[in-house]
Amino acid sequence: MKMYPKNQNHTTMNNRLNFLVRKNKGKELMAEYQSELRRLLKSSVFDLLSLEETDAISERVKQNDLEKNERKILHIPFYEKEVLRSVLETIKKIDSSKIFVSLGYTEFCGIASIRNIGQFNPDFSYEDEHSGLIVLYSEDLNNRLIIDFYDENDQHFYDLEIGGSSWTIVEFSQSVQIN
Repeated sequence: MKMYPKNQNHTTMNNRLNFLVRKNKGKELMAEYQSELRRLLKSSVFDLLSLEETDAISERVKQNDLEKNERKILHIPFYEKEVLRSVLETIKKIDSSKIFVSLGYTEFCGIASIRNIGQFNPDFSYEDEHSGLIVLYSEDLNNRLIIDFYDENDQHFYDLEIGGSSWTIVEFSQSVQIN
């Protein structure tokens, strides 16, 4: 049996307990999570990574400076998807690699992996994801696109935040106003 100093043993047990609670909650949420993913993707083909792999990705994301060169497009009426389509198409032209998709249930069910950003459906409905927050990461975890959608005065809007090393340097069409 491995012996740890008293405080380390307590921390290790708490981490393990937290992990097991998340894993059990993930079992309860998995059907809804997969349903959300199918509604948000053009193809029902995706991989779900384990919680261990998801936690490792989360740690790497925290270490990367994804706010570097961050660009924001704010307060877009939700049903005006031209901006989102344009951003996705532009990113697809420079990055055809695998994409990680993080949703509200990712912490419990694992992060999803899709073939490329072109698999993401920009025409999703407001109700297709329960938390109102979708994050797409490049395979190397050096870029991200945050899609934050919300209700304000009984109207639906979304904000986009593009961060990282290469997605922020692309030129978008004239119709996309970036801050």
